[in-house]
Amino acid sequence: MFSPSKSDPVSSGRAVRWMVFSVVVTAALCVADGVVAPHSHDPEYVLISRWVYDFRFLFEQLILVSAVLYVGARFLETRTVFSVGFNTGDTSRISTKGPDADMIVWIGRKYDSDMEAETVAAALREKLAQTGMP
Repeated sequence: MFSPSKSDPVSSGRAVRWMVFSVVVTAALCVADGVVAPHSHDPEYVLISRWVYDFRFLFEQLILVSAVLYVGARFLETRTVFSVGFNTGDTSRISTKGPDADMIVWIGRKYDSDMEAETVAAALREKLAQTGMP
């Protein structure tokens, strides 16, 4: 119950592969543009020069698109219903209480001493007060 299942990062892996592919192709097209650009005024190189430039621009945009897709895919792959930070903790030290009348389930970590638990609770209250939460 306390260990969320990790999904296979298919979407983010695919986005990273597209990003790497786009970077490699963009680098190759930059070199090709450098080779073809001095001859771009010759009639036989005009079409090739324009294609190299346009495809370079296309793959530069694919780098940005794949980066955005990677970030979105990582968000969707790593979010879980149980995302309160106990995924690496010892389950014997985690306790739950609830649901109460407001349908709230309280999840907490068992501390070794009362002083340690009170210190953590005071720190959390102070942090919540700084953020303006009740």
